[in-house]
Amino acid sequence: MKYPQTLLGCAALALLSACSLGFFLAPTTDFADSPPVSAPDYQQLSAWAAHPEAPANSQLRPPGVPLAAAPEADVFFVHPTAWMSRKQWNADFKPGPAREIVDQISMGTQASVFNGCCRIFAPRYRQAALGVFYAPQAPAQASFAIAYQDVARAFEHFLSQSTRPFILAGHSQGSLHLMRLIEEKIAGQPVQQRFVAGYLPGIGLPTDWYHTPVMRQAGIVPCDSPAQTGCVAAWDTYREGAEVKGQEPVYYWRNGSLSHLPAEQARQCTHPISWQNPTQPNPPAAHAGAVEMVNTGTAFAFQDVLFSQKPLGIKITALKAPRKALLSARCEGAVLRVPDLSKLNYPVMETQPGNYHLLDYELFWQDIHHNARLRIQAWQSQSRDPA
Repeated sequence: MKYPQTLLGCAALALLSACSLGFFLAPTTDFADSPPVSAPDYQQLSAWAAHPEAPANSQLRPPGVPLAAAPEADVFFVHPTAWMSRKQWNADFKPGPAREIVDQISMGTQASVFNGCCRIFAPRYRQAALGVFYAPQAPAQASFAIAYQDVARAFEHFLSQSTRPFILAGHSQGSLHLMRLIEEKIAGQPVQQRFVAGYLPGIGLPTDWYHTPVMRQAGIVPCDSPAQTGCVAAWDTYREGAEVKGQEPVYYWRNGSLSHLPAEQARQCTHPISWQNPTQPNPPAAHAGAVEMVNTGTAFAFQDVLFSQKPLGIKITALKAPRKALLSARCEGAVLRVPDLSKLNYPVMETQPGNYHLLDYELFWQDIHHNARLRIQAWQSQSRDPA
């Protein structure tokens, strides 16, 4: 696979003064000229990347970590962006690199976190391409609206299949759409009684989201204790000392419309080890464990994912045993700081120097795994004894 030298230069120097991700990811065609894509039919198992009736990589688990034998809760998981086309604004569902990334990586290393507590429902949806985050606001809103409409329809189907308590979880673009879903389908609705918690990392979630009338009236707040229910946890992981040039993505749903928020906007940082908002690092012993994926297929790097026009041959077949007490973390303003992973002998995957966006789940896999079970147990105790 060959790329123009200038493109490779920008990829290597992404977000430096000379070029940015937007330079080589923004759509090259108008939204009106983008090929139309049929909406998924959520009655069909093929419309789900993970479903209780269709085994998937979401069932992977580290050695010694059991699956939930008889789960009493469910999780609705919305995967992050995997569609990299610059010509087609919204993803289709044909076999290709996007489907490979979702099925192998997102299900195997992110959605799998919840298989110790829950049945996992993870819809495929007409996700907006990564470059749409760098597109003008009007066509970007049209593209993201298509994606959100699918997520909302999938959630309605999920509710028709589940009467259990449930968790909402996502990453990056998935978290973006779940923000709107919580506003429109959870807050103040009867189904809120079954809402255990939300895990929405990778989005730079603005704290003033909780100050909107619908969120205030519903009482949905940031999580600030490990067993709290009806709350939302969110974080964005960076290496200690790494420069935060701007919090991507730059678009957010606000009252049903897509909006820009400035880089200096206050953002939520939930500590995914203590489940609070501490500025002091946790003792390493408190870290329940990071988990690495076992790829028996083709080795890959982030730039391979960005530029591939066909499946890479990734085959995630297992997860390694949790690496306990690997790291300390602390909230610094809007971001979660962790040590340099290369010095900890943990595989580094960066979207820009020092940005560990792709590892928001993996670095805290066992911590999230335990916490989801704890919050469900707390919800069950509260439902038995509302007082």
